[in-house]
Amino acid sequence: MAKRTINRLIQSDAAAAGRAQAQQVVAWMEQEQARRGMLPLSAIHPRPGGDTRSLKASHVLNLAESIAAVGLVEPPTVDQVGHLLAGAHRVAALRLLAQSDVAARAESWLELARLDKSRLTARQEIAVERLKVLSPLEMEEVPVMILPFNAVEDAARALAIETSENTQRRSYSKDEILTLVQRLRAAGFVEREGRPRTGEKALRPALSVVLGKSANTVRRWLGALDDGPKTCPNGQVSDVREAEKKLLIAIKNYRKVISENTLEVDQELKKCMENLEFLLHAAG
Repeated sequence: MAKRTINRLIQSDAAAAGRAQAQQVVAWMEQEQARRGMLPLSAIHPRPGGDTRSLKASHVLNLAESIAAVGLVEPPTVDQVGHLLAGAHRVAALRLLAQSDVAARAESWLELARLDKSRLTARQEIAVERLKVLSPLEMEEVPVMILPFNAVEDAARALAIETSENTQRRSYSKDEILTLVQRLRAAGFVEREGRPRTGEKALRPALSVVLGKSANTVRRWLGALDDGPKTCPNGQVSDVREAEKKLLIAIKNYRKVISENTLEVDQELKKCMENLEFLLHAAG
């Protein structure tokens, strides 16, 4: 019991410290009056002293796909001379998309992932193909948030902004999230229970990296998109829920039969089923 109490105290202290740091970053952002600007990718320089954590190649790939589909939702943050403060994965994804030579783009990603192209697994080869099919972004400059201080001269402030970047993403309205979901779906991203199929573009992870929120948070948001009042009388709500569950099961069984018999699904029907699944999950 004593050990549990100590653990709670440690967690509480850590959470309080995190909140204090986050509040400090917000105060700096407001006090310094961060402004929007545009910079060439070549003018965004590495963080002084390097990153506190290494880039995840899989995260960069997911971001590249989502940026290609819906654009850059959250601009990276830089200091007054272009040192990166927050958004290293976003900048890495943008640099990949800026390469029109797909072979060179793949080489860059393999280097980031520290993979030997002659020894790739099937899953890694699929990841490379996912990257190659993305249309290059023709951009001379990218949007950034600029803070008027020099990270070399104020390393403590730069570090605090870096470590707090994910907690400082702005809140999104229901309409904004719904718009992003619709645009990702239109770009071929799909939502399903369990692990995505090989080569499939999964909606939930893409939305997670676009918004900078955890998978659990995104799952809650997706479930809350349809939060309007229910029109059924109270006694009929459970019957409706049961019918919705049966409909979801029927769609799942239909997909299974099609898959097991290697039959081709009509694309319009497939789209309708995906939209229906989304609405049913949101209603649940």
